[in-house]
Amino acid sequence: MLILEKMVECTRYEFNKRNEVHHFAQEVIDFSSQYGSDTSISYTISNLAGQCNIYPSYGDYTQAAVFRTYGHWWKICPSAPRPFRQTLRSFVSKDFIELSFKEKVFPIKIEIYETYNPGALVRVLACDTSCRFGKTKGSHTGVRWFVLWSGQPQYDVSSKASIFIPGPLSSCPFPTDLIRLEFNSCLLEYYTELDAVCLVGCKTTEPCLISDDEVTYTNGSFESLDIESKDLDNIACPRKLPSSELFTRGLVQLHLQDGLSAALDTFDNGYFDVLPQEVIQLIISYLELPSICCLAMTCQLFYKHCYDPMQYIELDLQPFWPKMSDLSLSDLCSRCTKLQRVNLSWCGNRGMISLNGFKKFLSVCSVDLVCLRLACCSFVDGAVLQCIASECVNLQELDLHCCRRIVSNAFAHVSKLKKLQRFVAYRTSIDSSSLMAIIRSCPEMEHLNLGSCTTIQNYDDVAINLGNYCRVLKSLDVWRAKTLTDIGLKALGAGCQQLEELDAGWCTDLHSGTGCFVEFTQNCSRLKKLFLTANRTVCDRDLEAVAKYCRHLQQLDILGTREVSIQAILRVLNECKELQFLDLSFCSGIESSLIEIWKQKFPHVSIKRSYQDIS
Repeated sequence: MLILEKMVECTRYEFNKRNEVHHFAQEVIDFSSQYGSDTSISYTISNLAGQCNIYPSYGDYTQAAVFRTYGHWWKICPSAPRPFRQTLRSFVSKDFIELSFKEKVFPIKIEIYETYNPGALVRVLACDTSCRFGKTKGSHTGVRWFVLWSGQPQYDVSSKASIFIPGPLSSCPFPTDLIRLEFNSCLLEYYTELDAVCLVGCKTTEPCLISDDEVTYTNGSFESLDIESKDLDNIACPRKLPSSELFTRGLVQLHLQDGLSAALDTFDNGYFDVLPQEVIQLIISYLELPSICCLAMTCQLFYKHCYDPMQYIELDLQPFWPKMSDLSLSDLCSRCTKLQRVNLSWCGNRGMISLNGFKKFLSVCSVDLVCLRLACCSFVDGAVLQCIASECVNLQELDLHCCRRIVSNAFAHVSKLKKLQRFVAYRTSIDSSSLMAIIRSCPEMEHLNLGSCTTIQNYDDVAINLGNYCRVLKSLDVWRAKTLTDIGLKALGAGCQQLEELDAGWCTDLHSGTGCFVEFTQNCSRLKKLFLTANRTVCDRDLEAVAKYCRHLQQLDILGTREVSIQAILRVLNECKELQFLDLSFCSGIESSLIEIWKQKFPHVSIKRSYQDIS
């Protein structure tokens, strides 16, 4: 038998070797964030399309694909959102990129050209968009995803470019020309940079070598709450059992409908009958969602507790993005009548969630809903936003990060959410008039993210209105706000003196000579995070003001300035006792050898210094 298996393996290898093709990514289809601007080619995810431009060089290059964040720094700043209570621990993805290739192949291997701070890749998936689902022919067009590889984030100290080949890849049961890469940069010391992605595969494969049972389908049902095949085996009955021995297909689909199995007729609940109801509820509250679904299949007692809406006060559905659809939302409705916080980020793309399906879900859960996260959801458009504004009157947090299908004037609907405290519009098409309406309608606004919003014409007006109407504002992200000047920054500082965080990176119209940075730090002494990334005019006078007034500062980014001296930086390091993060990359007046000395002298501060390999 062993000899036969070896022969089959050798046959597969020779077959694949003769038929394999190599294709670099043709186009970037979708992504979750990027360091660069949509109007530029520097540090943008679109740089991942095509062949290598950087490899084998190592270092910080503008031609690379770079995400917006890295490390844990964005998790510990004032703007960090509160995490969900029952997040799936096995789901570690924080960013993603979807790439299309020239033709469909059965994947053999994938080559990731990592040219700076490698180790962030955690999962690779293949997509089949040609399948059709539904009880009647053509009743629904969907997609199916297959996990080719998954792993944990790594920290690589090699400081050299590499071609990372995750594997071995699982045998994919369909040819694909769409690959999704998921990343987690939490362990990295600085931004990860990617140069290219090459897909190696075969145009044909031997049908007997791959079983369709290995695939994860996204057919609109709650098939499984995790898309890893090993996890699916843990929560579903073995597929080889005859159908009479399965509870029902609902056990796999986790619909949890009445009468699913004989297990629900069991009245002997063991020692759990003597436990107070509150204790059982507390125990179940520590379980992850798939475990709750499985527990409900055991007996009537657990069925009742697992169906209790009090177990669904918070619902993090992002880890299950390949499964989420109209039907899966419908399945959850009866359990979500007391829902307060829900995360649907990354869910519902490619038609899996419709306007009607989302409306039905909101009609059940909107009364108590205070937090709604919809980052990178392509089903979110103006009609969905209108629905949210009319149904979710108590909403305090709305995340529309990278919701690109919302037209500019449709954002005016958000102004109806009078209780809004956190609004994320990163990389959306929000316009100035809609934003003004939101600011004037939401005096309780504490956190506002307008990073990379290029359709806002006058950021000075935005800052002035924030100073007038949102005086409790704690964090503001205006990353790449090209029209923000000293007029806006001074007005912001004067009106929003409770600010703890400002990201004004790449705001190139801010000039130190106007005194705007000094005046701002005087007014906003509570600052814990200040990013002045790539502002070439930041000088010693500004750093001296930071050291004097911002004694609670924890994070400071002055990347790219040429006007600061050693003495000014030392004063910040000595006076800001709570400082944890300092980015001095491309500060030409500061030698790398000196930074190494500072790292030894101030071990509690993570001092960053990016570079290019010029050898």
